[in-house]
Amino acid sequence: MLIILLLDCVVLSYTSDDIINKQYIEHNDTFEITCDISKYKASGNYPPGVFVSELKVSRMVGNDYDYKDIATLLPNIVVSPVKISNIPEGRQWKIEYSGGYGSTNANTVKITVQVNDATCFDAGWYRCYFLFSTFQEGSSTLFELKWNETIDQGVIDMDSQSGHGEISIGELITLTCTANGPSYLRTVWTYTNVTSSKVQRYNNKNNIIDFRPTKAFNCNGCRTHFHMTRLKFNLGTSDDGTTFYCSVFRNDNLKSKAHFKLESIKST
Repeated sequence: MLIILLLDCVVLSYTSDDIINKQYIEHNDTFEITCDISKYKASGNYPPGVFVSELKVSRMVGNDYDYKDIATLLPNIVVSPVKISNIPEGRQWKIEYSGGYGSTNANTVKITVQVNDATCFDAGWYRCYFLFSTFQEGSSTLFELKWNETIDQGVIDMDSQSGHGEISIGELITLTCTANGPSYLRTVWTYTNVTSSKVQRYNNKNNIIDFRPTKAFNCNGCRTHFHMTRLKFNLGTSDDGTTFYCSVFRNDNLKSKAHFKLESIKST
């Protein structure tokens, strides 16, 4: 005789999307992932004897096509609990497993992953997964951990038509400003001169060449974007002593600024 036991359906939902303690990371940053079964709140009481049979932390980063497990806890009620840690080679991670391991563990088990050496390769999607002894499963809302690209601006380089150190009135010069960072950086040329210390925007757009950002890699092997803008003009008598500024903005926030002063311009 086949006997089928029907358990009351318990609807579970995760009460917090913040399974990671920050949304943006930088190089060598720290962050913590927490999968806590107590944050899964049930609409009804757990049937007697129902326990957590599996809890794990997973992520999908880089070129991954599916989620890969970081840490898995199998709190078996018969034998010792199984703890499976998949720490990438050479990384400084600490994984802690806690909570009860018997038939009353439905509100106690937890996995905490402490990462102490964040890289751009840790940016991606993270989730918590659970499985009850009734084969009821679920997962937290997906959490996107984002990489906060740093901005690295170079000095302003000058090229002159004559190709040597001295520059003359009427000579065509080129000021080049470069920066590495997110694709959406914006550069602005401004200047001050000997008659006014007030910073003024350079408005002759015909003299400005903004190049399309190109994909690149920084010294840590992380993807970035190379930005370049050039200011080309013929030197005038009023340009001697003028300081040009190349300002780099992320959204509307000034993040970096470089300057170049024109001095000792020869008269023709």
